[in-house]
Amino acid sequence: MPSSWRIHLLTLCSARVIFIPLFMLCNLQPRYHLPVIFDSDIYYISFITLLGFTNGYFIAVAMVMGIKSVNPLLQEMAGVVLSAFLGGGLMLGAFSSYVSIK
Repeated sequence: MPSSWRIHLLTLCSARVIFIPLFMLCNLQPRYHLPVIFDSDIYYISFITLLGFTNGYFIAVAMVMGIKSVNPLLQEMAGVVLSAFLGGGLMLGAFSSYVSIK
């Protein structure tokens, strides 16, 4: 199995940062400083859909390739560890968003 998948996956995941300025330029309220470039809600819905699709796809690829990259005897344990870290990351993200809103 080529090891370049890690570099490609990291590059593609990092490229998702482009969604941040796209969301900032959508027609979201309240508006204080930035102009509205994407005035229709279809842009916001499209960006959210693409963000969700890429999130699910890249997580699935990382889980499958992560399990396949270890010794066959350790694949079950690798799946457990990857799932635990995924759950922990989701919990940390949910908690941090709750704290940042307060």
